[in-house]
Amino acid sequence: LFFFDKKNGKLIIDRKELISSILQFRIFWGLIILLISTFFVPILLNTFFSSNYGFEIFFIAFLSSFFIQTMYQSIEIFRLLLKPVQYMIFIIIHSALIFFFVLFLIYFYDSGIKGIFLGTFLSSFIVCIISWYSNRRFILIKDIYYNLWPKLLMFGAPLMPTGVCLFLMSTADRWFVRYYHGEIQLGIFAVGA
Repeated sequence: LFFFDKKNGKLIIDRKELISSILQFRIFWGLIILLISTFFVPILLNTFFSSNYGFEIFFIAFLSSFFIQTMYQSIEIFRLLLKPVQYMIFIIIHSALIFFFVLFLIYFYDSGIKGIFLGTFLSSFIVCIISWYSNRRFILIKDIYYNLWPKLLMFGAPLMPTGVCLFLMSTADRWFVRYYHGEIQLGIFAVGA
């Protein structure tokens, strides 16, 4: 909405300021959530997992999520600019790199579940850097545009229940597989998915 909202032939909010504001918001709150999530890893381990997974696996998973979200913002710019080819290229590169890194780490280094998270992190990090470099003309780093954060939050707040429902729908299968069949079958299912 903000990306295309015009008044008298001019953009109400400069696109560079808007994109920079969203990026700054994601980085600021993403790092805070990353730190909080990492702090609660021992509780997560004791509550949800019977195996003795290492702390680093969860940190890599949280870090991977951070870069995935930041990467998708950059890729979405291509979609908003009506450039579907660039949008699809980055999506395909991201998926191909995940496939390559995960298979490489599991096959050659026998890294198991850690290889899955590490491969996803490496792919997301690489594509995030390249996609933001491709969209660097939209990034303003001279100021912090926190004045736009309330508008963005008010715009996005009604979408939060939908986001939560989509998250539950996309992860519920894994909780059922783990509950009824165990963690080994869950790992096989997750790799296949």
